[in-house]
Amino acid sequence: MFYNFKTEYNFIKSYAKINDIVALAKEEKLPAIGICDYQTTMGINKFYHTCIKEGIKPICGVEYTINEQNYLFYAKNYQGIIRLNELTSNFLQTGKYNFKDYEQDLIIVLGRGSLVKELFKSTQKELISKIKTTFSSVFFGVYNNLNDPQNIKAYSIAKENDIETLLINSIRLLKKEDQDILITLNAIANKTTYLQEKKMRIKIKNETLNLNYQLSKQELLMMNKFVDLIEIEFPKKKLLPPKYPFVPEKITSKEYLAALSKTGLNKRLNTEVPNIYKTRLNYELKIINQMGYEDYFLIMWDIIKFSKKSNIYVGPGRGSAAGSLVAYSLGITELNPIENGLIFERFLNPERISMPDIDVDFEDIYRNDIVDYIIKRFGQDKVCKIATISRFHAKSTFRDVAKVWKIEPNLIELVAKQLDAKITFLDNVKSNPKIQSELIKNQQLKIVLDIVNKIEGLPRQTSIHAAGVIISQEPIVTYTTINYEHVAL
Repeated sequence: MFYNFKTEYNFIKSYAKINDIVALAKEEKLPAIGICDYQTTMGINKFYHTCIKEGIKPICGVEYTINEQNYLFYAKNYQGIIRLNELTSNFLQTGKYNFKDYEQDLIIVLGRGSLVKELFKSTQKELISKIKTTFSSVFFGVYNNLNDPQNIKAYSIAKENDIETLLINSIRLLKKEDQDILITLNAIANKTTYLQEKKMRIKIKNETLNLNYQLSKQELLMMNKFVDLIEIEFPKKKLLPPKYPFVPEKITSKEYLAALSKTGLNKRLNTEVPNIYKTRLNYELKIINQMGYEDYFLIMWDIIKFSKKSNIYVGPGRGSAAGSLVAYSLGITELNPIENGLIFERFLNPERISMPDIDVDFEDIYRNDIVDYIIKRFGQDKVCKIATISRFHAKSTFRDVAKVWKIEPNLIELVAKQLDAKITFLDNVKSNPKIQSELIKNQQLKIVLDIVNKIEGLPRQTSIHAAGVIISQEPIVTYTTINYEHVAL
């Protein structure tokens, strides 16, 4: 059977962690497992690779709400993954979707909402026909709630219009005994209390994994048909920088880098270049070219040249990059590595295959000017800032959980002051006699501490990295979703 999960990347809305989902699939010997997070592709890369490692077929989707109608879109293949990134990026930036006339790489599943209600009123052949001509594969979503009259109607309409049906429960919880954790997370998200949230959560049964549910022959047939439509294979890609797009005609990036380096070194040394410099420069260029990083140096030279021409202060260079004569010749660094006895191999070494790391300090008040230049220079679709993920940490998590569980404020402060942010919450409890003493007195506090221990480390929200910028050879959506302000998730 194929199960469909909302993961921890639906921040504070799910307690189904990707590692646990795949581990469960392996334990239950499931051939395929799926995720369909709401309006985000953030978990897809991790989910895919975790599944492949365990020999499990990954089913990757995204759920959207469009005009009060719920849709689930699944990728048939790798191109479908890219389409999900494109659709999600477009929605997050503009609030709209950019569907093609024919989406051959996506499966659409109609959930509940305004469109389905219209279909329930009468079998609108024209509306169904439009959906079927836009998407190569169409399913009606149904829920494994046998008392739901909408399922009976959905089966009927699907049969009349030659549309398949598919179970689409959004599972947010793997174990029934962890319901308090999910309710607590939702209470934090909705700024309610645990008791208020518990009363509102009438659909909790449909959000909890039910391994005992027995599929009918028809349900199993449709499930297998759906899974057989999907075959995702991520290409194996080598980590290399993008090509520098402004190399003069009739020469290569290697030749351009060599010419710029030699010109720059002549300028640095007033045209009197000793052999030791020539030998070192040629050696460095050979290693850089051998490892495929000539375009990286050209890109860094371009950005730093812009900054200096714009009278934006640039640091002299630090870290291992200061050991490169090529970097010094290009004006990327300001320290002469030969005069200062700095070693190039600490920066770049063919025996240690890793990206070179040129640490550059720019005048912070002009940081956005530099980013804007990079975007215009290298392409709006190929440049973005980096999103960072904030996670639940011991002290703030304890305060949040204790608050929704209505723990006395004085007790919250007493325990919070005992917590050391440098160690895990569990280690805090084990090593602190005062916290242990309060646990003996207060059973509810014990429940709270158990929940805090379990949700510590879960992703909570995203923010923008202070200075990290990605420049890609291919459009960013080839790899991930872009959020507002050119931020890659």
